[in-house]
Amino acid sequence: MKLKITTTLLLSALALSGCAKKNKTLQTKINEIGLGGVSGAVMFENTNGAMRATITLSGKPNTINAVHIHEYGDCSGPDGKKAGGHWNPTEEDHGTWGSGEYHSGDLGNIKTDRDGNGVETIVDMEKRWTIGGSKKTNIIGRAIVVHEKADDGTSQPSGNAGKRVGCGEISGK
Repeated sequence: MKLKITTTLLLSALALSGCAKKNKTLQTKINEIGLGGVSGAVMFENTNGAMRATITLSGKPNTINAVHIHEYGDCSGPDGKKAGGHWNPTEEDHGTWGSGEYHSGDLGNIKTDRDGNGVETIVDMEKRWTIGGSKKTNIIGRAIVVHEKADDGTSQPSGNAGKRVGCGEISGK
C-alpha cells in the first residue's frame, strides 16, 4: 500500500511540475519616446498553452493609441525606428487583430480615460505568439511600440497610426 501511495504522489508531483513549465509570464516596460507622453507595460502570459497580452498605458487623457509588436527589440534612438516595422512572420497584409488578414504584431488600439489610463487584453486564439518558442512565433527579441494615433486597420503597411511615442524591448530576462 505504501508503494502505491508513494507512486501516486510521485506521478502527481511530476504532472504538476509539467504544468508549471507551461505557465510562463513576461513583463515588458514601455518607455516614452521623446515627449510622446505615453508609458506603460505589457504582461504576456502563457497559461496552459493559451497566450494573452495585457497592455496598460498611462499618458494623455481621452486618446486612442495603436499598439503593435515590432520586428526588433531595439528601442534606442530618438524616434523608435530601430524597432523596425510590424512583426509579420506570416507575411499577411496589415489589418485588425482576429479579423481577416493581419500581422501577428497588430494588437489594435487602446483608449485612455480622462485620467490618461487605459488597459486592453488581447488573447491569441490562433497561437501566433510564444515565449521562447519557434522563430515564427517567439515574441522575445521584439519590441512593443505605441503610436500617437489610432490604427485604422486598413492602411498599408501600418494602419496610418502616426509616429512612435512609446517603446519597450521584449526580453526574456
